[in-house]
Amino acid sequence: MGGFSSSREISLAKASHLFGELPLEFQLNLALLRFNFMGRYGLSVSPEFKNGRTQLYAGAGPAILITKIKDKEGFIADPAGQSDTDTSLGVDVKAGLRFLITKNWDIFAEYRFLHGSAEVKFRDDAPPPTTEKVSTTINAHLIGGGISFHFDP
Repeated sequence: MGGFSSSREISLAKASHLFGELPLEFQLNLALLRFNFMGRYGLSVSPEFKNGRTQLYAGAGPAILITKIKDKEGFIADPAGQSDTDTSLGVDVKAGLRFLITKNWDIFAEYRFLHGSAEVKFRDDAPPPTTEKVSTTINAHLIGGGISFHFDP
């Protein structure tokens, strides 16, 4: 039947430039599945630590990003509170340093970089009805560390 429909695309990264200093209330939730191919280089090799007591490591691989974006205030589309989920492929890269305290315990510090993007759609019921696309690029720089336990083979 008759009716009018249109589409508009908005980038979250550019939204503040388009709308000035207006507060945009979005909620972004991100879940990751990462598959890294790893390499290690052992330093301070000894009979007790055959692969090195200190180890440099690096890895890279694909990441599956499951991104949910919610328009909390109804700024992009009416009615407010709509959300949509996007699943996309990204890239995960990491590098770090591991020091074995004993054969089973080590401490580590690492840097990770995650790159991906997401695009979701919202239904806007305000006349004329439209579909609003919201897209964003995700570039996350993460620094972490900790203690790990591993079983001696």
